[in-house]
This record gives sequence, structure tokens and C-alpha cells, in this order.
Amino acid sequence: FFSFSLLFIFLYYLLPSLTSLRNNVALLFHSFICFCLSSSILFLETYYITNRYQSFRKVLFILSQIRIMKRSHQTVNRSLSQ
Repeated sequence: FFSFSLLFIFLYYLLPSLTSLRNNVALLFHSFICFCLSSSILFLETYYITNRYQSFRKVLFILSQIRIMKRSHQTVNRSLSQ
């Protein structure tokens, strides 16, 4: 995802120099389109990353709960064996 936004930033700086700067309206329109595309891709990236982070936190929470359950089980076994 991040490479796509870098590509759009590259196009934003490259294409206006390729088109001879005779038409300011076309230049403005092109920059607006590139800005919209890059901002939407950045939004999608951040949404995807936060979703991945939340699922990662859920996995960590489940693992910590399993660890706590194991510890409590071990302490119960120790107390029973004594």
C-alpha cells in the first residue's frame, strides 16, 4: 500500500514537468486528482494498519489470558500436592 502512495507522489511531481506548463487549469486538476488518490490510499493504509494492530492486540490478550490460566492451574496443583 505504501508503495502506491509513493508512486502517486512521484507522478505528482513528474507529470507536470513532462506536460509543458502552458495550462494552469490542467495542472491544478492533475494535482487535485493526485492529491485525492494519494490521500485515499493513505487513509486505506492507516485503516488497514490499525485493523492489523487491533487484531494483534487481541492475539496478545488471548495469549496473556492463557498464561494467567496456566499459572493459576500450576498454583492449584502445587497447593493440592502439598
